[in-house]
Amino acid sequence: EIPKRDWSSDVCSSDLWLDRVKLGRTDISGSIQFPPGRPMAVELAGPLLDAGPKLAAKPPDAPDADGPPWTARARFQRVLLARGKEARGVEIDARHTGRVFGALSVRADAVGASRAALDIFGPPGQRRLTVAADDAGAFLQGIDLARTMDGGTLRVHGDRKSTRLNSSH
Repeated sequence: EIPKRDWSSDVCSSDLWLDRVKLGRTDISGSIQFPPGRPMAVELAGPLLDAGPKLAAKPPDAPDADGPPWTARARFQRVLLARGKEARGVEIDARHTGRVFGALSVRADAVGASRAALDIFGPPGQRRLTVAADDAGAFLQGIDLARTMDGGTLRVHGDRKSTRLNSSH
C-alpha cells in the first residue's frame, strides 16, 4: 500500500501524487516521480485495475521514436482482463528503456483458479522470456489470445539472441 501524501509539507514539483484515481471501474492510488537524470518512477496500487479494454484492443503500430525511460512497481488486489477473466493478487515490476522492456515481471496469485507469471529479462540483444500458467485457458483468454480454450497448463521458455549490431530488441 502506498502511503498517503502529507500536503502540509513542501511539495516538490518533480513528484505527482495520486491519492485516489477512479476511472471507469479502475480504482488506484500512487505516485509518479521525475528524478533528474534518472528514469521516471511510477508506483501504483489499488483494489481494482480494469485492463480488459486495453488487452482486447488491437495493439498500435510500434512508435517510430523512443519515449522516456521509466520504471514501474504496481500491486493490485484485482485486475479485470479480456473476455471477462480476472486476476487476483497481481504484482508488476518493470523497467523500460523508452523503446523496449529492460525487465518485466508480472505475477498473479490467481488467473481463473490458478497462479500465472510472465518474465522478460536480459541485456539488449540477449532477451529471455518465461511464461507459466496453471490454467492456460483462463490465462490466454484473459490476455485475448484464445477464445474457447479451457484448462491445461502453459510453460514457455524462450531466448532471443539478436544478430544485429546495436540491437535494443
